[in-house]
Amino acid sequence: MTALILSLVLFLFPLAYSLGPGNMFFVALGARHGFASTIPPNLGYHLATLVATFLIGLGLVSVINPGSMVFEVMKAAGSFYVLWLAYKMLRAGAVANGAGKGQAVSGMARCFWCSIPKPM
Repeated sequence: MTALILSLVLFLFPLAYSLGPGNMFFVALGARHGFASTIPPNLGYHLATLVATFLIGLGLVSVINPGSMVFEVMKAAGSFYVLWLAYKMLRAGAVANGAGKGQAVSGMARCFWCSIPKPM
């Protein structure tokens, strides 16, 4: 049991504390809107990590083998999702001065950050 807990800690530590886009997102959000604005996305981020770790522990990885139908569907769905996000970003207009001062994270951004444990 101790070896399993050590393995989990060794897996989660770099995930949580590495300098990546997720952590930079929280730093920028906190710097611009204050600490309180980082709480909802932070909860979603850590909930997604917890769910992913739980599913890995249940053996979901054995169901999603490369070449299986589940893997191919997830790969296609993920590709379309990233393309859709890129399209939405390309179509977004410029933000006028003073706009966007109210709500720190929009609905689409909440869904995005809650769906990926470690966005890269």
